[in-house]
Amino acid sequence: GSLPKRCLPWMGACSSALGLEPSGSLAEPLEPVPTQVTLDDGAVQKVGLASASLCYCLLSAPGDKAVFIDARPKTDFARSHPFGAWSLDALLSKPGGPSDSEASALRSRCDLRWTVLFGAESNPVKDTEVLKLLGLLNKCRVRPTTQQPLLLRGGVAAFEARFGFCMRGAGEEQAQPLPLCPAELLEPGWAVKGKEKIRRPKPPALYLGSLSCCLQQGPAGKAKRTPAPAAALGIAAVVRLVSSDDAGNEEKVDFEKLMRGLRLHQVPLPSQTLGSSSNAADSRPAAQVAPPAGSTGEEQEAEEAARFDQLARAVGAAAGEAAALVMQQTVPCLLCGPWSFLAAALCLAKVLPGPTRSAEELIALVKQRWPATEIDAVALAALGEVLGTRKASSSSVRQAGAASSQPAQPSCQVPPRTATEAEILCAQLRHRLRGDPRSGEVALSTVRTALEKVLGQPREERLRRLKASNARVQREVMAHPEAVALLNLAGFASDSSGDLVLSTTAPLQTLRDVLAGVVVKVAPKKGKE
Repeated sequence: GSLPKRCLPWMGACSSALGLEPSGSLAEPLEPVPTQVTLDDGAVQKVGLASASLCYCLLSAPGDKAVFIDARPKTDFARSHPFGAWSLDALLSKPGGPSDSEASALRSRCDLRWTVLFGAESNPVKDTEVLKLLGLLNKCRVRPTTQQPLLLRGGVAAFEARFGFCMRGAGEEQAQPLPLCPAELLEPGWAVKGKEKIRRPKPPALYLGSLSCCLQQGPAGKAKRTPAPAAALGIAAVVRLVSSDDAGNEEKVDFEKLMRGLRLHQVPLPSQTLGSSSNAADSRPAAQVAPPAGSTGEEQEAEEAARFDQLARAVGAAAGEAAALVMQQTVPCLLCGPWSFLAAALCLAKVLPGPTRSAEELIALVKQRWPATEIDAVALAALGEVLGTRKASSSSVRQAGAASSQPAQPSCQVPPRTATEAEILCAQLRHRLRGDPRSGEVALSTVRTALEKVLGQPREERLRRLKASNARVQREVMAHPEAVALLNLAGFASDSSGDLVLSTTAPLQTLRDVLAGVVVKVAPKKGKE
């Protein structure tokens, strides 16, 4: 049967017209604010000033993607520090500085991860202890994600004031593990109109994650009890996308254990979205739309296109309905369930200042705060459908090609998932390096060259290894997590020495699919330094 099309006020509209008018626009940027500091040895170090909200998201995100380093004295660290943080007080005070093995261990822990430094001062660029720590990392040649350490704005006091449930004393991490926490997309006090702060924006705060964050916490034995994250964050409403027949992807929740007084709004997903995307709290690969049996050639392609378009419209409608519900909440709200990251992206589209953001930019912002987000072709099409920025379907491209004097290129309505993921990684790299676009294009060009060389000489083993010791590989590939992810997507994996190696049994078609998604733009000429 056909999918019901829900008529929403923002279907096919630009972000400024999506549903109800937002309370206001963002008061603070979601991303780190770039700046630079001068170290004691005269070196200039680029850093990013990160809000307590972003640092909380990096700390609580699944996986080992961030390192927190405390610049305060050991006694302050022992009393209270963010979960899992390091103290390098001993290294900072060590005569002669760290040994080669200590420097190597520091690089191994921090390289290619978000590295967050914090101290007691509210302004980290004027905190002498933080600057000493920056000097130590620079001396040890630490290369974190984006090559720029993050400095916590407001210091540890600002973080503890908002996220006290993430703080631990010396040795308490094992007895009090960090509970499952949602990502914070809009922090309390996020909205302004002009230069005036809005006292009661809708929603007052927005989170993305799992409904399990709202479960009441049981006794914690002898350990100090940690409050439920949702209660500590003041979450009082949940907008949950649910699918009646997607039992495999649905999060199992004991509703009797949900926090008392929680407002639960459920948005139904059409049954045909079964297995098509990931849950924000339980990411799993998305399934492609299967071709109908008995169809061949152009008839099969047309049916694929129709099903794909139908699915994108249905998913976009459900995500739009969820986002509209969120933007009406008068209490802090949690988004969860399959496709909830799309609803989160739509909420950001409404409140970000400036021109309408592309689907890729919005997804990159969500993914920075909730790295578990996984995107497929349906998700991109659904988001573009709601924003009104979706590109023409391949059936339209095919018709245009047939009308021209040039033969039409072969097309496929549902692009290979690998190519779609590659496109998203490229968009995320360009978005992150929008202040230095040349570096992004150079990195993508290097990735393309590496893949093309393997395809050109598939039996040449030396072309299947990118050495971590090579300065160019370090600068143009290893320094960019998106470039490394592209190579991982193609089948490259790190060996014991840190080199990226492609197995001789890896399918070459995967490399071709990644190449299809990596399109290098003309890199702007570098100005005189």
